[in-house]
Parts: sequence; structure tokens; C-alpha cells
Amino acid sequence: MGLLRSKSIAVLVMAVVFSGLLLAESTTAKSFPFRAVRIGGGFPSITLTDSKDNTPREVSAVSGRGMLLVFVGADLPSKKKRSLKALKALAKLQDFLGKKNIDIFLVDAQGDDPAVLTELLDKAKLDLPFYLDPDKKAYGRLGIFVMPSILLVAPDGKIAAGMGYSHDMGKRVEGEVEVMLGEKTVAEMESWLHPRMIEMSREETLGLRHYHLALTLKEKGQPEMAIKEMKKAIAVDAKMGKAHIQLACLYLDIGNNDAAAASLATGLELEPDDLDGQICSSRLKAISGEVDDAIDDLRVQMFRHLRSPDLHYWLGTFYDAKKDAASAAAEYRKGFELLKRHSLSGGK
Repeated sequence: MGLLRSKSIAVLVMAVVFSGLLLAESTTAKSFPFRAVRIGGGFPSITLTDSKDNTPREVSAVSGRGMLLVFVGADLPSKKKRSLKALKALAKLQDFLGKKNIDIFLVDAQGDDPAVLTELLDKAKLDLPFYLDPDKKAYGRLGIFVMPSILLVAPDGKIAAGMGYSHDMGKRVEGEVEVMLGEKTVAEMESWLHPRMIEMSREETLGLRHYHLALTLKEKGQPEMAIKEMKKAIAVDAKMGKAHIQLACLYLDIGNNDAAAASLATGLELEPDDLDGQICSSRLKAISGEVDDAIDDLRVQMFRHLRSPDLHYWLGTFYDAKKDAASAAAEYRKGFELLKRHSLSGGK
């Protein structure tokens, strides 16, 4: 996995004892980026402000029409980049959503510079108004956890789905709309989003052998040998994205940051949502001084992978780098508890 477990446990225990701040672990693990509402619940009416003329606009369910609310933010480079990608995905769905009688609301939830919002719309090729949430009442009423995030509301006013950023966000929105309208079942949507792999070739099978051996060597504390095996896996199957990603993380572990960046670029192009890849990408940002950006990236991953010890561990180290002892202690605590549960359950 992403860390040497024995080393992780020792570090996490020391961090928790040293801090003395044993904060309670969150009890929710749902991949739903809105903490104050729930799927199947009613959509609470919110009042937004038109960015062009500052007029108020009440947003509430309208009989016979659905709503797609897209919340973006651009205060950090990584967040701005994700928001732009989300808006580009939405632009491709605009005709589809119109035919399904779904109204689109673009909401800037952070008070970003109007010039930045105009830039996002121009680059995404979207001819839609931006709405603002100047007093953050909508932000609080929905309990927005990460941005960009999307909330889908059915014509009857019930919340049908919600999601944070992912590289397949556009396709996922399309699937959720079809499920909401009864055109697909959830099982059919998941099958469409994640088609089954065809039988592996001889090269893929051999590549996986080298890959798993490399992971074993990594867990045993032999990064140099692990790198050699991971390179063999890539030599056999150059399209194995997870091997490129693990090679990048191994390079990071031994301090070869340039090689790590090169391998990571290839790996994330092949496996853009790989969690270890996202963590190692954030580690590279933190090393280069972009700690706030690194934290933001991991917070986006958090709502989808709340039970990942590695995610909590690295988020803790980034908060440590910012001298935020309370936040670091909370993340170390969660990581330690998850590792302990994993150990007690026999790795299940």
C-alpha cells in the first residue's frame, strides 16, 4: 500500500501522544460533499445574487423541472483548475440537460474576483450567469465540504445526487440524471461507468507479477529493489498506470523528486483518480512549498476516501508543516485509529 505500515504506526502513535489532542473521528464516510442535506431529502430554498446586476435570486424546486447546482471556487490554483475542468464537462452536457428539463445554476461560493469568474466561463465556453453567495448562507445551509461540487435536484424537489470533483464527473452527472428520471437503474449506471475488464493478456499478467513483487519489497523496506521490479512491470506493460504511479511514489521515498514528477505525470494520465497518485502529487506540491494547495487536493480526496490511513497521515504531515498542531493531531488520530482497526480485523 502507500506507506510502510510499521513505520507509519510508530510515527502516528508518537504524533498522537505528543499532541495530546485526541479529537473524535468523524462518523460519516459517505462520498457526498454536502453535510447539511441528504439524498432523498428536500432541497432547502436558497437565495443567491446575480453577479452581473447584484439582484437576488431565490433558487427553489420548480414543478416539472430539475436543477443542477454547480459550486466552484478559485482561491487556490488546484481548486481553480478543477473548477475549470468541471465547467468544461458541464459545457458538453448543456444540450443534454436542456432536453431533460434541468436548469443549471453556477454558484461561486467563495467571493472570487469577478475577472476570474469571467475567465472560467470564457475558457469553458459556457454562456451562463454566475450566482454569488456573498453572506455564505447557502454554503452553510447545504454544508458544502469541497469544491467544485455538484448537487442534482429532482423535479419533485428531492435531492437526487451529489458529487465532488472527479475526472469522470461529466459522465457521472449524465448517469445520475438518467437514474433520477428512471431511464437507468443504479446497477446499469455503475456498469456503464465501470465496464468490466476483458481477459488480461500474457504481458499484462506478467506485468502484474512484477508489480505485486515490487509492492512486497516496498513493504519490506527495500525501495531500491522495489524500483527495479516496478520498472520491469512497466517494461512489460507500459500502459499500467498504477505501476508508473507506484514508481513515482518510490522515487519520492528516496528523494528523487524529478524522476517522481516524470513518472507521476505518466501514471496520472493513465489512472487520473488513483488515490496513491493523488497523494504523491500532493507530496510533490508540499515539497515545492505549495502546502496549502497540497492540503486542498487531499481534502478533495477525503470525502471519497475517508477511511484511508495514508490520506489522513499525509494530511497530518502537511498541517504539521504549517504549524497547525490541532489539525495535524486530528488527522494523525484518525489515521492511527484506521490502522488499528485494519490490524484488528486482519486486514479486512
